[in-house]
Amino acid sequence: MFEWEPLLILRKSLKTNLSTKDIHDPSLSSALRSVSENMHDATLIQSQRISRLNRQCQIHQPRIPRVKFQPRFHRFLLEPQTGLAYCHVPKVASSFWYSIFSAVVPGVPKNFSCLHDIMLSLSTRVDDLPQNASKMIFVRHPLKRLVSAYAEKIIKKREKQFLLPIEAFLQKQGLNISDLNFQLFVKFVAYEIRGDIISFGTHHWVPYARLCQICHTR
Repeated sequence: MFEWEPLLILRKSLKTNLSTKDIHDPSLSSALRSVSENMHDATLIQSQRISRLNRQCQIHQPRIPRVKFQPRFHRFLLEPQTGLAYCHVPKVASSFWYSIFSAVVPGVPKNFSCLHDIMLSLSTRVDDLPQNASKMIFVRHPLKRLVSAYAEKIIKKREKQFLLPIEAFLQKQGLNISDLNFQLFVKFVAYEIRGDIISFGTHHWVPYARLCQICHTR
């Protein structure tokens, strides 16, 4: 696991004028060593993840279709100067990354009340990404992502556009929306995935491999 404390010590030290004595300070020297070790570990982990991704894509890519999702799907936020492209995955700190891109991409209004809509309108389709783009994605345990979507969209906000397709699914089972619980929500998600069905909230729970077309964009 990457340890952040050494980085905080180092950042604090760099904000001051260092003397020769400061450079030999044990806490700073320890922080420098720890940062170096952490970066080495992070590079090794990244290499292992890339190798595993390539192996899994070779095995499963023939079974992963290039799904023709709606425009709100398969969108990458692109930082044009560096070529850094981030695949938008809801319920995985997506609001945080929207705010980061809004700060660094020129011309993006700093209106956080409608930040998602603004960034989606400015994002790039998978097929339009430059060849040399450095693509990144942040993931979360799939069940935690489902719990987060259920808790926020279904229980807390009870957003009508999310609930309508779920209600239609439940009616086919002879149930009402009042019967909805997490187990039935998971069955609805599985029903959508198996049938390649797209509803308003699908991108909040569709698998990463489909949402970001990882094997086709790596």
